[in-house]
Amino acid sequence: MKKCLSLLLCVAMLVCFSACARSQQEEKSNKSNTQTVTGADGNAVSQSDNSSVDVTLPDGTITNAVTSDILICYFSCTGNTAQIASYISKANGGDLFEIVPRQPYSMEDLDYKSKTSRSFDEYNNPKARPEISSKVSSWSTYKTVYLGYPIWYGDAPKIIYTFLDEYDCSGKTVIPFCTSSSTSIGESESNLKQYSQKAKWQKGIRFENASTEDDVKKKLLTVDKAG
Repeated sequence: MKKCLSLLLCVAMLVCFSACARSQQEEKSNKSNTQTVTGADGNAVSQSDNSSVDVTLPDGTITNAVTSDILICYFSCTGNTAQIASYISKANGGDLFEIVPRQPYSMEDLDYKSKTSRSFDEYNNPKARPEISSKVSSWSTYKTVYLGYPIWYGDAPKIIYTFLDEYDCSGKTVIPFCTSSSTSIGESESNLKQYSQKAKWQKGIRFENASTEDDVKKKLLTVDKAG
């Protein structure tokens, strides 16, 4: 009887050891598939290999419901600008619209240190216009448009220019906002104003990537007073 109990105990220990070793191997594998690169906005971003930062939607997908005459449009690869956009929507009740690229950006695409990255190529090509998959519902309904983006190489990503190509902002109040760890919104704001001169541009707002909901509310109040 004792020999049987000893044998069962040995089998149980072997099974437990095997499961533990398998778990450690999987954890090691997951870590090895994670990379950290510096994004086009100068911030470090971690992401699994061979994965995209964004999600492609079917062509023609409507991504916003019309509930207001305020629209918060934003392009976000790492989630920072998307978070700020959501805070703005909570503050003023505006509808959210994500500018989704037809071809998602990978971590390699966002590596600003690489002169072969997609973001670098687009920055150096004045004619670059990445295609957009998402569509605004009832564009004519909106009187005020917040236009959000991360700063890439000191400017707005070229997909923002694609957006301005596709949607006429003439007569609308446009408020640009960006996320950046240090670069001001000044240069990108000036460039966008020149590109869409018939819009009623208001002073742009720069947000730190780690801005809280209260931070966003305070800055919005400052803009409202200035307007």
